[in-house]
Amino acid sequence: MDPTTPLNGSPDPLSDFASRWRQVRACARCHRLKMKCIYDNPSHSACRRCFSSGIACSLDNDPTAKQAKKKRKLPTKVAPKLIQQLRQIEELVYEQEPDASDGFEACKIIDSILTRINRKDSTRSQRDSTSIPTMRSTSPKSSESLLEISSDDNLVRELIANNIVTKEELRTRFSFFLEHMLPYCPLVSFSSNQSDFECQLENTPILLISCVFATTINNNTGAMNLGGDSETNRSLQSTLLHYLESYLANRIFFEARNFSLSLVTACLVLSLWCIVPNNGNHKNQIKLLLAYNVSLCMGLGDSSKHATQLEDEKSALRTFLAVYCCCSSLGLSLPRFKLPTWSKDHEYAYNVLAGNRASSMTDNCLCSVSKLVKVGHEALEILSPERAIISSSNTMLIIDAYVHQLVTILKESNISVDGHLKFVRKGIPEEFLVSFIYYQILMNIYDNFVTTHMSHSQLNEELSLLVFGSIIKLTTVCENLLECFVELSKESINYPTFFFYKPFHALVILIRLKLMLKSGFLNLNNLSMSSDDSTVHSYINQIGDIMKENKSRWDSNISVHLSSVLAKVEKWMNVCSKIKRRSEQSADDPSAHNLLSLIMSSKNKEIEHLEPPQEQYHDKPVYSHQIEPVMEASFENAIEEIFKEMDSDLSRALNPFESLMATSDYPFEGPFV
Repeated sequence: MDPTTPLNGSPDPLSDFASRWRQVRACARCHRLKMKCIYDNPSHSACRRCFSSGIACSLDNDPTAKQAKKKRKLPTKVAPKLIQQLRQIEELVYEQEPDASDGFEACKIIDSILTRINRKDSTRSQRDSTSIPTMRSTSPKSSESLLEISSDDNLVRELIANNIVTKEELRTRFSFFLEHMLPYCPLVSFSSNQSDFECQLENTPILLISCVFATTINNNTGAMNLGGDSETNRSLQSTLLHYLESYLANRIFFEARNFSLSLVTACLVLSLWCIVPNNGNHKNQIKLLLAYNVSLCMGLGDSSKHATQLEDEKSALRTFLAVYCCCSSLGLSLPRFKLPTWSKDHEYAYNVLAGNRASSMTDNCLCSVSKLVKVGHEALEILSPERAIISSSNTMLIIDAYVHQLVTILKESNISVDGHLKFVRKGIPEEFLVSFIYYQILMNIYDNFVTTHMSHSQLNEELSLLVFGSIIKLTTVCENLLECFVELSKESINYPTFFFYKPFHALVILIRLKLMLKSGFLNLNNLSMSSDDSTVHSYINQIGDIMKENKSRWDSNISVHLSSVLAKVEKWMNVCSKIKRRSEQSADDPSAHNLLSLIMSSKNKEIEHLEPPQEQYHDKPVYSHQIEPVMEASFENAIEEIFKEMDSDLSRALNPFESLMATSDYPFEGPFV
């Protein structure tokens, strides 16, 4: 019947359709669609919805049911039979206590069941929240939005099984780490088994994930021919970081047993290649500290364990020496972070590995860096201002002797140094690490000598010449380091992130040396000193260009945060350029005295409290009465204090970890440098 045909030809409310509709109150179509059925015109044999759609309305059959969309299949619930079986298992466990091994297996099975149930709940919640826009962030995802993986499971296999990352991508990233990242820091050693992807996947998944995480520090997807963009890389980075930190916390702090070399190596990798998190400024220091503590618990340095000198025992010695190199190189800049000291066990490890220097780049680098750091600490200890005062001429003899030792160590590694203390490279990436450590030690030694004599109210001409000679050498070393960093940045972006600290320390020292010379504390009236600041400005511009390229091309998290620090350094250099030298000042101008006080006034102050120069002083000369209110703090009179200040400023930008403890006696104020 046509829906427009009147019932019985007249508006009869007692018609058959109207009578039946009053009983069921819905036609078949509205009932299927779960919609309210309205029948308000008894002259029609159709409800309002069917009438307006031109569909034959029926109380028994829905004419549109054949074209209906299929219902979404709901997830099946846990079968009642399975619930009953679980309860029976629970009763059996209570009735007869299983032994230790059976109980452990039962716990693993139950944990696995709970993990899968939680995983389904988490997947469902992720699906429900896909329509909610999220902010772009480099911070790890919250644990609620990530699947829960038991620490007893193979982390790599679980990530693959849950489609978080594919096996082929893991293989590609691991190969990229070994070929393009590890050569820039050969302190971390991998045995032949550890270099095999399948072996890592089965035996040391945490080390494999640590290496893969290092490849996400910069967006290398294009270089690895992987799909995705910077957002995909960041997402993988935050996911891996979440699981790594959860695993390390459970493995080291909760279980605290069955430590392995791969665990120490994983901590070293995570401390060397790190990101700047939104929360926590000292995470790389914590991981470095974890590597040191785990190595102590394992007794890696016990020479009595390595009498046979098997390959596995040599791997333990390599890890032991690598921990010393990483921790002690930080202690060069932050003396309070001087955890390991050279001992007979380190000497034993050095002697064993020295026999492989010709055939192993890792052993050669470990021996070179460990000896350089050892000699550097000895020199700084003897030249410390707290020790008995040594005459300046004798101090220079001691400095020359230690510099000769450093050069001799480099020669043992077939590395030469020219007459300007410049590291002569042969074009291999492994040399950058050795060169940075070498330059860092020289900077510490010469700067300690210079700043120690700044406390003298008046220097005679002979002592002024000695200090001026050290200033020239220190300037040369800083410029060599900056050139080395520029050369490295042209070659790669995948070097350890702590390399970024080096050029900023060098720039700070160069600016401070300029301020020292302009203050006139040296008695060198007959010696003309150049006031050309173009070299420092050139290096600042080059470092700025590197930071910009790293941000735009590689999505470098560290370069983003470093740009603000570089802007502050550049403003300091502008102020330095506009300060007149003492010889150009009037006799009654006290700016030299105020400038020297400015340099010395920031004792025990962090550089983060140092305000950049105000804009109003950029366009006119800066005199003494202008400097005091503009700059409340300045650079330290000892290299360790300068580095402590600079590190405090850089830690917010570079250093991935918050303070280790709330106590004031904990020794970490800055990043791994």
